[in-house]
Amino acid sequence: MRFRVSCSVLAKERFAIIRECLSSKPQDQQLEDGDHPMSSMSQLAKLTTALATVLCLTVPMGVTPAFAQVSFGFSLGGPAPPPPPRVIVRPAAPHAGLIWREGHYGWRNGAYVWIDGDWLDPPYERAAWIPGHWIDRDGRHIWIEGHWEG
Repeated sequence: MRFRVSCSVLAKERFAIIRECLSSKPQDQQLEDGDHPMSSMSQLAKLTTALATVLCLTVPMGVTPAFAQVSFGFSLGGPAPPPPPRVIVRPAAPHAGLIWREGHYGWRNGAYVWIDGDWLDPPYERAAWIPGHWIDRDGRHIWIEGHWEG
């Protein structure tokens, strides 16, 4: 599954929100006093809804130049970690000014599949490419997509 969210937030704030959303209790864990079950939603649906809601509601009313437009996404992987990245020879850039996005494994239809790297045209001057990477959060393998910052 892939999710894409686009909001204006600071990078530190974005990762704190993801970390908080991913640390929610598994469904089979006992509820404590004050906890409210959401039995009609799966853990994934709760995570997705919480992430989208928090990101979009935390956008400041007056965005100043200190804030950058950030678009990022994530994908849930399988029960095992992905294989190590392939070692490939980077092809020549079609023209100057492009940035190389490394290939990586993605989770598609119940298996990891290789997604080739490609050349990207920066969306604006001084845009910096932040590469995607896999994280392991409590046994959940999550691909954090690469994105532009700056």
